[in-house]
Amino acid sequence: MLKTILILALLPFFIVILPVFGEPVLKDPDLAVEKFVSGICCRPTTMAFVGDDILVLEQENGKVRVIRDGVLQEKPVLDVNVRGQAEQGLLGITTAGTAVYLYFTESTHDGGEAIGNHIYRYDWNGQELVNPVLVKRLV
Repeated sequence: MLKTILILALLPFFIVILPVFGEPVLKDPDLAVEKFVSGICCRPTTMAFVGDDILVLEQENGKVRVIRDGVLQEKPVLDVNVRGQAEQGLLGITTAGTAVYLYFTESTHDGGEAIGNHIYRYDWNGQELVNPVLVKRLV
């Protein structure tokens, strides 16, 4: 009985609050929100700029996608094996010139047992990430 009353008491809170989390709220009238690109799947985690391109990470499936001229390209520029559950997967990216560093939970195959959290360095050739070098193994 108490559980039912508590649920009914909180129901208006969830009905009013939950929709607010779906859209950004701006408090500065001089700013505007515009959709830049769509079609990114599998929990995008972060992005980095390399030249005129934007590299976007998809956490769950280990794919790195590129946004070129405002269009998300269909073919990934890299696909690594990750364990993409909870706080694991393709998690971080940074760039230094054409060098791209990725942090991810490496796996024997997508969704398989985790080998470990690793940082790899790749070269960006303008079309894909190549020449992987393991930089650091983390716990």
